[in-house]
Amino acid sequence: MLTRGVTSFPDFMIANAIRDSMSAWVVTGGKTNPVAAMKGFVSSLKDTASRQAIAAAGGGTAGYYDVTPGDVRHQLNEEYREDAKGLALKAWEAWNAIGQASENMNRIAVFEKLKSEGATDAEAAFQAMDLMDFSMRGDWVAARWLATTVPFLNARLQGLYKLGRSYRANKIGFAVRGSVIAAATLAIAAANWDDDRYEELPEWDKDTYYHVWVGDTHIRIPKPFEVGAIFSTLPERLARFIGGKDDPEKFGEAIYRGFSDTFAFDPTPQLFRPLLEQYANKNFFTGSPIESFYQQDLLPGHRTRAGTSAMSRELGAAFPEAVSPVRLDALLRGYLGTLGTTIMMASNIVDEVISDTPTPTKRIDEIPVVRRFIKTDPPKYTRFIDDFYDMREEVTQIVRSAKRLAGEGNPEAAYKLLAENPKAAALYTLANRTGKRMADFSKMMQAVRADKTMRPDEKRRRLDEITVARNALARRAVEAARQ
Repeated sequence: MLTRGVTSFPDFMIANAIRDSMSAWVVTGGKTNPVAAMKGFVSSLKDTASRQAIAAAGGGTAGYYDVTPGDVRHQLNEEYREDAKGLALKAWEAWNAIGQASENMNRIAVFEKLKSEGATDAEAAFQAMDLMDFSMRGDWVAARWLATTVPFLNARLQGLYKLGRSYRANKIGFAVRGSVIAAATLAIAAANWDDDRYEELPEWDKDTYYHVWVGDTHIRIPKPFEVGAIFSTLPERLARFIGGKDDPEKFGEAIYRGFSDTFAFDPTPQLFRPLLEQYANKNFFTGSPIESFYQQDLLPGHRTRAGTSAMSRELGAAFPEAVSPVRLDALLRGYLGTLGTTIMMASNIVDEVISDTPTPTKRIDEIPVVRRFIKTDPPKYTRFIDDFYDMREEVTQIVRSAKRLAGEGNPEAAYKLLAENPKAAALYTLANRTGKRMADFSKMMQAVRADKTMRPDEKRRRLDEITVARNALARRAVEAARQ
């Protein structure tokens, strides 16, 4: 469900096409490039002989994931119905064809390149499918089960397998093309070297996208996974470490995060992963808490933030002792991916239509699809906010542990704990003071959104002002803690 809820949306298709094109250029020995890939996209939509040859080899199956005779017969019978259901299915299949084109564009480019070099249809189709062969799942029952239940696990496994085989087949060519990507990455890093906007980005965002600013417009270009980890994340983080931008701890965390995300696999089935995130109160990808420290002092129904969906807010208001809106949003995103986000955005649109409260003028990074690739100032979230909450959690645990030891009649152990962490008491005071001000900023944002007299552009201006002040507060607190 999550896989379909992610891959069926245009932002994923675009990001996946960008990542695949960069990765394919490295692992195929240059047999494809962005221009050839775009031609392959058009070729797939036109259902040319090249696409049909690849389909005959097992690729481009137009969404027929259930391929038993009964399943295919049922799907075809439904498709050729002339009622509303049949028309809806035809529209869905037409949309799937676009998704298949974005998936097959590099395969077709490889196929046509090999054909131009004299390869047979069978040989060219085999090499094209070998670019990323999802039909490969292994013979071990457990591996096949995990590939079915863990979203994108098989794609990651096949990507790593192809990466290793490409390196062994042509070490020099692999290294040369990888070095081109590394050089481009370092050029972007040099352009962002003294830019505070880049420094404020969350660490996961730096490692997942290339970031380019054109004026005040922030462009995010998706990094390929395996190729990006080796030829983008590693050289950029190494340059930042040598240049003093990342301290040893942050450098180590970044390398571990990048390579564990890419080369290690969490075998947790998708059925349980969102529930485990709820239990841990943490988004496992970003590392950010689902509910903030201060939200947990409120009744569940009142735990909201600026971006909480209208649907979850209404459910929280209806069941204030049982439903946490921020947790419900996280659960929907965890199980449904982009589909869940779209459902939440649809509830916001409905709420705006029926409400008599003016809504703030939308930013460009609040527009569906566009927001994945384009951001604008001020950023809604910065790494300093993450760093602040991490610092607050750490010092709170130390100080509260010391207080508990003292209360249990063990002052020596309490003094020893505080002596081992001499800055904890002062940072605890700083964290509490800053946390309360952060909570005040959240309340101010909610008041602006609820105001019935302010015009939309006034609301946007005021919200941006509050965001700037909140981001600056978090940065000052983190920098003070590091001194």
